[in-house]
Amino acid sequence: MPSTGEQRVLALLVAAWIPALIALALNVLIRNYFVWQDVYVEAPAMSHVLQSPVTVLGGCYLGIMLGLWLPQRVVPVLAMVVLVAGSIVLSSDESRGAYFSPLVSWVDWGPYGGKRWYALEAGSPSAHVAYLFGLTGLAGCAAWLRVTCQRSLAFALSTAFLALAIWGGVTQLP
Repeated sequence: MPSTGEQRVLALLVAAWIPALIALALNVLIRNYFVWQDVYVEAPAMSHVLQSPVTVLGGCYLGIMLGLWLPQRVVPVLAMVVLVAGSIVLSSDESRGAYFSPLVSWVDWGPYGGKRWYALEAGSPSAHVAYLFGLTGLAGCAAWLRVTCQRSLAFALSTAFLALAIWGGVTQLP
């Protein structure tokens, strides 16, 4: 069925929610199972559980954006290398850099030899989810911007997502 480039990109952006919703369902099931098994000393909140699905959605949106703006075969490999290296560098920062990594480990494994979730680290996981969702929205807007005629709306949405990413990034810090 013929469609415009904008319709195809919007369909991809909507379809990217499927793996994110699957990740959300799995995380909720696993969290509830661990609560039932009494694995946690301090159970994670939903904001902890939302981090992974938003990261999955962000990865999908980043792939869509890169496929539209840089359609060379080497780009996905380079993007993965840069993302993994950046995550390693940010996660190794003992002060505040770790909070700007795609996945923050909120777990303090405590005195149980790494076998029991003891407590939660300082910081705001809900603000981290907002930060990630802001970055995800920026990637989605950049993908849409490549194919749309409504550039002013795309820039307005990008500005809102940028503000969300900045607010979440600053607010998540302990």
